[in-house]
Amino acid sequence: MISLASLDIAGSTLLFFTLLSLLCSTVFGFISYFCATREKYIESGIVRLLDNSENSYKMAAEFFSHPLIIKLTAGVARSTHVPPKLFTLTLLDVLSGSTGAPPNDNDNLLTVIKNGIYSHTIAGRSVILFLHDAGVDVAKARQNIEIWYSDAIEVIEERYKKLTTISVFLISFIFCFMLNLDVIHILQSARASAMLAPAMTGAMTGAMTGEITADRSCDIDSVEEATNNGIIMYESDAHIRAIHDQRQELFNSLVNLPIGWNRHDLRHFTPFDWWFKIVGIMITVFFSALGSAFWLRFLNKGQDIHSSFK
Repeated sequence: MISLASLDIAGSTLLFFTLLSLLCSTVFGFISYFCATREKYIESGIVRLLDNSENSYKMAAEFFSHPLIIKLTAGVARSTHVPPKLFTLTLLDVLSGSTGAPPNDNDNLLTVIKNGIYSHTIAGRSVILFLHDAGVDVAKARQNIEIWYSDAIEVIEERYKKLTTISVFLISFIFCFMLNLDVIHILQSARASAMLAPAMTGAMTGAMTGEITADRSCDIDSVEEATNNGIIMYESDAHIRAIHDQRQELFNSLVNLPIGWNRHDLRHFTPFDWWFKIVGIMITVFFSALGSAFWLRFLNKGQDIHSSFK
């Protein structure tokens, strides 16, 4: 049967990975915010969507400097979301020469784009294809462009999520090696502390019981006589000091987790110890890179299981 001590160790492990994942995610969030990594990544994706040739930079500069877009992508509070409708209107205007008034019918718009300087770009050829597919239906042509843009943004977002996972993994790797976060060693220490706690608690209870028994068995007359002579001895002080020392030892064993590097231990490390240490740290890195949301779900389930044993 599963004991409460085992459940406490499991819950502490889940909490440890949750806090570590939150720390790594928060650090990446600050880096991403101050460096605007997400905004730059999406902008680079839009640039690749427009074209991947030497004209892409000129076309991208004209696109992002357009009056409809510049307010979204400029300044500190730049936005990462360009609405599909806004993207379509801006792209059609850029492809038709940035006149501010692209033709309203597909035939004239198709002619203007084919004669423009961006007709051979990826965006230009795609829009020409969409215009041919829509025929005279202007709404369908714009809808095709919006769907094309939305699908491309979804792909970019998925790639950014993978980049985020890799970044969190690297941050976790740095933290774990700097702080020596070896989950195997931590679990071993937690298990030893859990086994030590009942024994020490029993010892303290026995000491206190013995003290009470000794106090109750004292001869009242002898105590009064010793008090009158001024030579009373508080033998219970020794018991109190012993209990205090045992409590302090238990507290140290439960609180002092094996975190950080010890130079004395490093001097006596064998190749096998290093291999075991690296495996433990890498397990910590992999588990913490799963994300705080993953561990929070398990932590909530663990709390429900723990409460059912009480």
